[in-house]
Amino acid sequence: MTALLIKESVNQTVDNMGFYNALNACFTLHELNHSHWAEIHADATPRGLPEDGTADWRSAPPVLPARRDLARAAEE
Repeated sequence: MTALLIKESVNQTVDNMGFYNALNACFTLHELNHSHWAEIHADATPRGLPEDGTADWRSAPPVLPARRDLARAAEE
């Protein structure tokens, strides 16, 4: 019972801080972006296109491990 009360108090606090409203706003913008993209690309399938600045994932370079001392890790 104690854990349930703690969980409920944390959830109410987060809701009061605006978390729920922030999620709703983000999702609304996300859906608006879908609608905008569909209008611009009426005949395209929903994927990134080169003219949008999105590279084809099949020709993308490999993902490299992060290194704290380098801006970009050396390719192996």
